[in-house]
Amino acid sequence: MRYLIEYAGHMPKGARYIVARVKIEPSIVDGKPVEVYDSAFPWAYHPSKKAAEEAWKALTVSADHPVYGLDDLRKLDDKDLSEWVYRKGVLTNIESHETWFSSLPEDEKTAYRVEYLNAGKSMRRLAIEKLLGVDLSVLASVVDMADSHVQDIVSGLEDGTYDKSENPDIDRKVEEVGKLQGLIAAYL
Repeated sequence: MRYLIEYAGHMPKGARYIVARVKIEPSIVDGKPVEVYDSAFPWAYHPSKKAAEEAWKALTVSADHPVYGLDDLRKLDDKDLSEWVYRKGVLTNIESHETWFSSLPEDEKTAYRVEYLNAGKSMRRLAIEKLLGVDLSVLASVVDMADSHVQDIVSGLEDGTYDKSENPDIDRKVEEVGKLQGLIAAYL
């Protein structure tokens, strides 16, 4: 899926540029990949190319899905893709996953390629990881360890192992760790 800008000269002056989302599907003719407009995303009309470009950039950068086009689909290596299909549990008792994949009809190959790209990281996640400089799955592990530690303290306060005066900010810590876990879960 990706966003694109289209010029619509037939539209009124205030709506000549359209920002739309396209997705990749197998062609009805030969099963090869083609981009089609995504009906789940309404077109947005803009009065100028600059306004459309700003909207396009904002949508692309904040997309909650991976952003890719036909070029990305064509760059996929069939060997990597066939191994990914195998790890999903689709293939069993097949000696060469790559040979199996290459023998599929084009429409099935296209469907697997799109599914593979859709399983990638969203643009939001990539932006967050770039900002933080760490993979979110690693951060999730660290936050889970912090949560375990905080829960041990809460449990210790309940059974008398710990004293509230030694942990006056425990309620805030419980709340903040919960917020971090929620934020990370939204992007994993």
